[in-house]
Amino acid sequence: MKTILTLLALLAGATGARSADDWETLSGCRLASNEYYDGDSFHVVADGKDKIFRLYAVDTAETNDEFPDRVREQAEFFGAKQDAVLAAGRQAEELTRRLLQKPFTVETKWIDARGNSRQQRFFAKITLGDGSDLGLGLVQAGLARSYGMRDDLPQSYLAQLDRAQDSARRERLGVWGGGKTQVALPPPEDQKESEPVEQVDDAMSGSQSIFDRLQQESAAGVQ
Repeated sequence: MKTILTLLALLAGATGARSADDWETLSGCRLASNEYYDGDSFHVVADGKDKIFRLYAVDTAETNDEFPDRVREQAEFFGAKQDAVLAAGRQAEELTRRLLQKPFTVETKWIDARGNSRQQRFFAKITLGDGSDLGLGLVQAGLARSYGMRDDLPQSYLAQLDRAQDSARRERLGVWGGGKTQVALPPPEDQKESEPVEQVDDAMSGSQSIFDRLQQESAAGVQ
């Protein structure tokens, strides 16, 4: 029996088996923008391979009415009209696309997040290049709620999400205000090549400036 256990231990070590409690960190990741993505779920290129990740504990507003029951439930949760929910979902999608243009870090335990794609999807936390957390930023901007898969996450992080949600609700930011949170759209495709790179970088420098702009415009009652 001892010999069998020893062989199993050696085999586990040889195959690089990980404990279910281990987080794996993937650095230098990029958004696969030619694949489907929205505010909280996206294809990511990591180590040259395409992976699908879904944010832990963060649920952005829906972008369309493909799942009407979900849209209605979100509208009730946020106290907003359904068209306001969909508008906020599209803003979250655009903001996520912008923030994931530069390399970012994925932390995952490879827990199955399920989904509509044949390709498996996994829960993950996303840290942007400036050290900020994507999910937390979306909640702070009023474009998402603290909701969903919360297992495996530190209580301190979950408390941050809940506080951010309470703050966005009090200040009536994003969908909490029932209006459209404005995000400057990228230039048309035929103008991108002629636009100086410095201007694009300046517009996207640091996630906090973008979230601040979202909050200021929403608080000002942009409809």
